[in-house]
Amino acid sequence: MALGLVAFLLGATKTSAEEACIKYHKCISLDAFKCEEVTRSSLVRRLCYAELQRYLVIWLGKKSTPYDYCEGGPDDLRVFKDAESMGRC
Repeated sequence: MALGLVAFLLGATKTSAEEACIKYHKCISLDAFKCEEVTRSSLVRRLCYAELQRYLVIWLGKKSTPYDYCEGGPDDLRVFKDAESMGRC
């Protein structure tokens, strides 16, 4: 019985995976993404990238709305992140 209680409590504290509800699209799990907050841009708030899928999610604007970009390789992500102005690259 004690083992069952521990299993129940562990299950109750399990958090759900983070997801992004993409503007004009659907909600996706971010489990396969590497995410980072962006502090140097007034437009771009956060980036999440899944290298194997070549899939980028970018949170834009004051409301931090997620948009997706497909078929971008690691070099494209690096150029975007290193741009003088992330909102103009």
